[in-house]
Amino acid sequence: MSATGRVVSTLRQARWVFAGVLGFTLLAVALIGFAHTKHGRPLLAFLRGAPGCPVGMDLKLSPAEQEQLRAQVLASVRTAERASSRPALGFLLDATTRDDVARWAADHGIRCEPAKRGAALRCADVPAAALVVEGDAAASPAHPGAVDGLMLFFDGHARLIAVDASRSQLSAEAATDLVEARRASLSAMVGPPALESGVADADYLKGGALRRVSSEFRFSDYRVQLSATNLGQKVVVREQYQSIPN
Repeated sequence: MSATGRVVSTLRQARWVFAGVLGFTLLAVALIGFAHTKHGRPLLAFLRGAPGCPVGMDLKLSPAEQEQLRAQVLASVRTAERASSRPALGFLLDATTRDDVARWAADHGIRCEPAKRGAALRCADVPAAALVVEGDAAASPAHPGAVDGLMLFFDGHARLIAVDASRSQLSAEAATDLVEARRASLSAMVGPPALESGVADADYLKGGALRRVSSEFRFSDYRVQLSATNLGQKVVVREQYQSIPN
């Protein structure tokens, strides 16, 4: 190949590389922009971690810094009313300790490991029978399926402050049934949700990627987020139970 030919070839390759980089950049910008719109909020929430801590407790911070960050983030959702009870899949927020969880895991043959960052434990493949669903048991599906990922977050005194459970092996029908059952059970115990979105119907959830059904309960000392999100290839159900510091 002549020198001129090599120059032309190099320029052609450079244009392809530039076009690829530009395309990726534009796609990333578009994705991030969409995630911050009203309809993209489910994607933004999922990109922040599934499961993972919604208030920064999985960041590499000192216990005091984590508590300060948690208080700041949750202050925006705190209401004036205290919760009459604070169900959390059988755990006691602000009372269950890290040692209690270790014993629970051993009793049920569950593998839990420290999270890479923060004061948290990550447990995998947790059988539904190992978790206690408070309230009307008849309202819950008989076989909701194992929890793929269970994150348990602790404060600086090793007390449980948040539980985040996710399932990604359910059908759209089972996912909507589970979220609706949890919503009904919690409503009977603590009152109706403060926020709701989507339609608790399998056909609605299957209607397209990023379709989402959710309910959120808010109190001065307690917050619960329930959701089922269509991610295209699968539906992810999340249950998040949090203690709100005073």
